Amino acid sequence: MGVKEKNMVSFKSCFLFTLILFITFSGISGKAESEIPEIETEPLYVSDNSFYFGVFTAETKDEAKNGIFQNVTDETVFYASIQNSGKDRCITLKGYLNYESVPLQILDPKYDQEKISVKDGANIVIPFKIDAEISPSANYKFLISMFIGVDLHESDTNFGTTMYGTSYDYFIQNQPANIIDLDLISEKPLHYIPFSPDRMAFMINTDFSTDTDLIKVPPAEFTVKRGEEFSLAYRIGNAYPKAKSCLLLVTIGYQQTSINNADYLCIDTRDNYISYGEIKLTAPDQEGKYEICALLVPDPKTPVPFVPLEYSRRFTLNVT
Repeated sequence: MGVKEKNMVSFKSCFLFTLILFITFSGISGKAESEIPEIETEPLYVSDNSFYFGVFTAETKDEAKNGIFQNVTDETVFYASIQNSGKDRCITLKGYLNYESVPLQILDPKYDQEKISVKDGANIVIPFKIDAEISPSANYKFLISMFIGVDLHESDTNFGTTMYGTSYDYFIQNQPANIIDLDLISEKPLHYIPFSPDRMAFMINTDFSTDTDLIKVPPAEFTVKRGEEFSLAYRIGNAYPKAKSCLLLVTIGYQQTSINNADYLCIDTRDNYISYGEIKLTAPDQEGKYEICALLVPDPKTPVPFVPLEYSRRFTLNVT
């Protein structure tokens, strides 16, 4: 066989091998996409200049929202329903299994990014899986947050609001009992301060005074050094009047951050009193501006009435 013939055979073999690879992997990709069930968007819930966020599965889409998902595995497909009105918004989705951060595997490549642009008038559904091992013989808490305005900083906007997202604490019920195996011990706050009903219910800030029930708002910007440990005060009033304890979760730059060297803090609460205490956080190692957000979960060991969770005011951490 001549050199040209050998080259021609080699070229044909190479082409055939490449073609087989292309067909094989194209088929796998197409199959993976086809396995995601098509689902319709929810009816419009938004009015002028507002947003909506909810989560459902194919089985629970048309049911009343009670905050419970049953028979969940790590292959269960969830759908984040997002509606937006009034202006374009930039959002991010964050998940927590038993209050520890877990990745969300976004199944639609259009939305598989840290910051998602949602246009004015949008009504979209984003399919995802919880990227964690979920035992069919255990119950869990699944907390999910949609933060909005993640392309903005409070230091620039001075919005002064707690309306920067929506979070839900879902109960994953794989066993009949309403029990979640969480090793939570509620710590007592430094002080219980008598509470006036007209005061704000929940706040983290830089005010360490304990001689008043007045809850001050945090500054729009707070400056620290890279990697510096810093302190904030928390005040929990009648955010959830019937709760015996509340779980505090804090994010810096929309990433869960350590509180007093733990993932979260469970705090004893009393009706008609403010639970006051202090927390230690650590600044990121890179310079820049990061938003500090905090949310509150009532009675984290048990299923509770399904309502959006309480936020503290967001403010900017300026790391220099």
